[in-house]
Amino acid sequence: MNIIEGGSWAVIDESKGLFKNDARALAVDEQGGVWVGQQGGASCFLDGQWKYLRAPDLGSLTFDALACDQKGRVWAGHYQGLQVFDGRQWKSYPRDAFGAREAWGLEDLAIGPDGSVWIATHLGVICYDGSAWTRYDETSGLASRSVDSIAVDSTGRVWVGHVSGVSALDQGKWINYGAGGSAIDVKVPDLTQANDLAIDGKGSLWVVTFGNGVFSFDGRDWKKYDRSNSGLIGGRGKVIACDAAGGVWVGTDYELAVFDGSRWWTYTAATSGLAADGISAIACIGAGRVELPVPRTAAPGSVTGRVVTGEGAPIAEAEVFVCWDVSWPIFTGPTPCRGTSYHVFTDNDGRFVIQGISMGAYRIAIKRMEKGKAKWYSVGGIGSIPTMVRVLSGKDTYFGELKLKTD
Repeated sequence: MNIIEGGSWAVIDESKGLFKNDARALAVDEQGGVWVGQQGGASCFLDGQWKYLRAPDLGSLTFDALACDQKGRVWAGHYQGLQVFDGRQWKSYPRDAFGAREAWGLEDLAIGPDGSVWIATHLGVICYDGSAWTRYDETSGLASRSVDSIAVDSTGRVWVGHVSGVSALDQGKWINYGAGGSAIDVKVPDLTQANDLAIDGKGSLWVVTFGNGVFSFDGRDWKKYDRSNSGLIGGRGKVIACDAAGGVWVGTDYELAVFDGSRWWTYTAATSGLAADGISAIACIGAGRVELPVPRTAAPGSVTGRVVTGEGAPIAEAEVFVCWDVSWPIFTGPTPCRGTSYHVFTDNDGRFVIQGISMGAYRIAIKRMEKGKAKWYSVGGIGSIPTMVRVLSGKDTYFGELKLKTD
C-alpha cells in the first residue's frame, strides 16, 4: 500500500505494521482513521499506530468492501455476507438475512446521509435502513442486476455502476444512463462497464469504466476523459475517488492518474514510488490539497513477437499494428486502429520488432494480403475484445507467437 506524504511516496507494508500486504479495500472514518480490508479482518490506523482486528465468522475470507457511517461504525462486506464493527465488537449479517441465498457477488458499499447502508451485488442493490432490508433489481426499474459500484450523494440520491452504464435512484424511481439498450433511459455514448463511482465536493458524479476511460456528470452534461485528453494511458479502470480539494484519483490495472482540477498526473511503478502498477483501492484523507510528487520521465519501450499460421509456419510481410485501441470486428476506414498507432512488417521468419513506443497499454491488429485483398486479424482476447499489451518504460514486451487462422 502507498501513501503520498509531504510531496513524496511512502510504502506501508507488513514491516510498517500492516497485517498483510494485500490491501483489498480502503475507507476513512469520521476521525480520520484508515481502515484496510484484508484476509480474516481489517487493519486500521488509529492513534498513530496500526492494529489488526480479526472478524468472527470470516475465516480465510477477505473484506472486499468497506464503508464508515456517521456513528463511527465500520461496515465490511465479503463473499458470505456483511459485518459491522462498533468500536468494540463485530456483528455478522449472513447473506441469507437479506434474501441472498445464492452467491451474491458483493462488490461495493456506501452509506447514505441518513445512515442507511447500500450494498452493490451481482443480485442487484440491497439497502439496510437499520431494521429492514430492501432489494432492487430489474423488476424495480434498474437496468442491470449485476452491479459493480455504488455511491450516495449529499441529497440521498443513490448512484450505481453496472455493465450497461450508470443508474440513479431518485425519489423511488430509477433513471438509467448508458450507451444503449432497451433498459436505458438516457443515452450516453461509450458509457458501459462502470466499475467504480465517486461524488466530488460540488455534487458531480465521476465514473471509471473498464475500457472506455472516465466520465463526469454535473447533473446536466456528461464529459468523457480518455488517453486523448487526460493522463490515462490505457489501463482497465478499477477504482475512482475524489479528494476534498477537488482532485480526482483514478486507479487502473496499469496506472494511477490524478486530475488536480487543471492538469493530469500519471504514475506507474516505473515513474514513481508506487509499489505496483495495479491499483485496487483509493482513499483520500484530510481537507487540504495534496502536494503531488512529480513523476519521473518514462522511457519508450518496444514490442517483439512472431506471426505464424495455425500450424506454426512463419508469415512474412504481415503488417503488425500496435494501437491505442482496436475496433473489432466491425470498423470503418482503412484500419481498425484508433488513436496513436505503431506498425511494421514481419520478416521472412514472421518476426517483428516495433521500437519507440510510448509507455501505456495497447492492442494489436494484423493485416495480411490474401489473394490480392487485405484481411485483418485481431489478436487473442475474448469475443470481440483483442488482447491488451502493456508497454513498460524502457522495457521490451515479448508477445510470443501470434497464430492467425488463415484460409
